[in-house]
Amino acid sequence: MDQAGRIALVGGMTDGEHPDSRSVIDLLEGGLRASAQQGGIRACGICWDALFTGPDGKKTDAIALSLEHAAGDATMVFRPYSKGRIGAWKFGDPVATAPGERRVFVRGG
Repeated sequence: MDQAGRIALVGGMTDGEHPDSRSVIDLLEGGLRASAQQGGIRACGICWDALFTGPDGKKTDAIALSLEHAAGDATMVFRPYSKGRIGAWKFGDPVATAPGERRVFVRGG
């Protein structure tokens, strides 16, 4: 989200056709961090497919969402999912962890 409250999608170009997820996430965080340091954004979110250990201790596929705001804490939200028998997707309850790790609006940066 920019300073005027407008929402925009961002992406990044990596080397290779199938880069690993961490490289893409690092690239996005770096671009967003540069924009934050220039005062261009006040909030951001990055989402990706993740393996999540739920409160029950079991590992499951999940949508991971890292949220940050310039004036607030960072938060990680995980939304577990699985594919049902008939092909429909089943989604579990979101699980939030706060505070998350600030990687875009870094203190002192």
